[in-house]
Amino acid sequence: MNIPHKKATEVAAGVSQRTGMSLEDVAKGLMALFDSKQDQPHADSGVSEGAEKYSMNPKYKALARKHWARWQPKRVAELKAKGLLDQTLQTAAVQATRRVVELMERGYQVHEAEEVALREFVLLAPEENPNDPEVIEQRKLERAYRKQMRKEQAIQDEADQ
Repeated sequence: MNIPHKKATEVAAGVSQRTGMSLEDVAKGLMALFDSKQDQPHADSGVSEGAEKYSMNPKYKALARKHWARWQPKRVAELKAKGLLDQTLQTAAVQATRRVVELMERGYQVHEAEEVALREFVLLAPEENPNDPEVIEQRKLERAYRKQMRKEQAIQDEADQ
C-alpha cells in the first residue's frame, strides 16, 4: 500500500518533531512501514523483510536494554548466551517505532502512541522473583484472604442449615 509522498512528509514531520528522530529517518521508516505491510515475517526474529530499511527510534532500544536488564534478567542472560540480545532489542525497538507511527496516523498523540507501543514491545512485565519481599508479602495476603473467606463461608453454611 503506497501513500502519497506529501502525506508521508507531513506525517514524518510531525513524528520527527514529537520524538526527536531525524526527519529523514522518520520518512524512511514511514515509507518502509507501508512497503513492508505485505512482507511475511521471519519466523526467528519477528521482523519483516522490510525491517532492514526501517528506521527505529534509538531511545526505544536503550530503554528496552535498561528495562529488561532490571526486570527480566533471566531473559537477558539467555539472549546473551545465544548471542541474540542486540538483535532482539533492535527488533523490539523497530516494532515499537512502527507501532508509534501507525497509532499516530490514526490520530493518537505521540505520548499516547508511545504508551501503547512501549508496553507492547519494550516495557515488558517483570519476571517473578520468589524471593522478592513484595512477592512474599502478596502471597501471605492471598493466603490470609483465602483463610478468611473459608471462615466466612463456613459461618454462612452453618447459618443456612
